[in-house]
Amino acid sequence: MSTEQKAKLFIFEEHPLMTLGVEALIKQESDFEFRGSSRHHENLFEELSLTKPDALVIDLSLYSEKSVHFLRQLRDRFPKLKIILLSIHTGREFVDRAREGGADAYVLKTDDPDCIIEAIRESLAGRSYVSKSIRAPSREPLKLIDSPINLLSAEEFQILQRIGKGHTNRRIAEDLAIPIQTVEEEIGAIQRKLDLPTPIELLQFAFHWVHHEGGFS
Repeated sequence: MSTEQKAKLFIFEEHPLMTLGVEALIKQESDFEFRGSSRHHENLFEELSLTKPDALVIDLSLYSEKSVHFLRQLRDRFPKLKIILLSIHTGREFVDRAREGGADAYVLKTDDPDCIIEAIRESLAGRSYVSKSIRAPSREPLKLIDSPINLLSAEEFQILQRIGKGHTNRRIAEDLAIPIQTVEEEIGAIQRKLDLPTPIELLQFAFHWVHHEGGFS
């Protein structure tokens, strides 16, 4: 198969190891061509214009209105581009929000890696794809807010910051001079307020927020 016949793919992912993993998957497929990757949303539009991919695999959390707007901008600017969204969020409401923003596929980061390839192929064929592991629809609609951090108390905010910096519960307790049991209770409250069912979802959310100032968390 010639280069011209191959589907050209681009990756937007903030974590280098994840980028390497997806890149390796793409390069295993003889009919795919890897066109590059980006970690910085401010450069993505220019890079897509230069590389002209057929599909974009993008890691983007949809908690804030700003990140949903970013997805809509992508769809408006590149109407023919297939958008495969990678996510840690298992709620059906996030799938609905991704579709409204223009995503063609929704894949969980916890899915089998082959699901990414399947999602790319389905999108390129003009079909939508949603991870089979998505939770049942929530009774409450997803409420987009300018900053999910506004839901937290001052102490919860301090704890979330430290989680995003990789601190252990014990270290957080020592830093804030509070019992470790209180830290654990506050973490539970943070998870409930931000609809983060698992510790890994909380960790990834906190990392995104701390290192990108909340812009795309």
